[in-house]
Amino acid sequence: MRPFVHGFTAMLPLWMAAAPTALAYSLAARQAGISEVEIQLMSMMIYSAPTQIAFTQLWSANTPMLSIVLMVLILNIHLMVYGLSLSRRISFSPVEKAVAAFSLTDAVYSITLATQKGNNFGFLLGAEASMFLAWNLFTFVALLSLPVNNGVAALPVDFIGPLIFFVLLMSILRTNMDVIVAIVAVSLSVLFTFMGLGNSVIISVSLTGPLLGVWLVRSRGGA
Repeated sequence: MRPFVHGFTAMLPLWMAAAPTALAYSLAARQAGISEVEIQLMSMMIYSAPTQIAFTQLWSANTPMLSIVLMVLILNIHLMVYGLSLSRRISFSPVEKAVAAFSLTDAVYSITLATQKGNNFGFLLGAEASMFLAWNLFTFVALLSLPVNNGVAALPVDFIGPLIFFVLLMSILRTNMDVIVAIVAVSLSVLFTFMGLGNSVIISVSLTGPLLGVWLVRSRGGA
């Protein structure tokens, strides 16, 4: 029980990041014509701020459903790399793998990796439960406060998810390899944005970053 509590409390500082993101997501979703019930269900079932925000933007643009599904998969492909990384640190049972996979996020992975106590399933489960509760709680609160917050409709929703992820990423950079991957990802994001590639920026960086990391790990292991 103690590792669970440690994991849960380790995520509490990041609850402050979940609050404005949930508000931005709820605003964008309502503007896209998604109902309150559907907004809350997305937070419970998809449970990914960048994915949910991207979904609402594509939905509001009448993007074909197949394209939306592909975008969701691409935005979450890096979680496979996270899972492989955690499996080398934590010994999972088949059931624990399934539970951990559903609730794994960028924030949970970052804190688990950066914390010495995060070398067991109990800590990971506590961290995941903490962020799942925070994200859904603040989504609910945001929906209740939407009539009051209609004046912030111009909020720059596009950058909230990537910005939070970037801040979290900075906290776990430990080696030269980590820095290289981060620099390449940020550089590509800036370059592709100035080139006007639109949604291709997300696709390209989401694929390039994890693939570069895997290649560097294998190259170092084979050296």
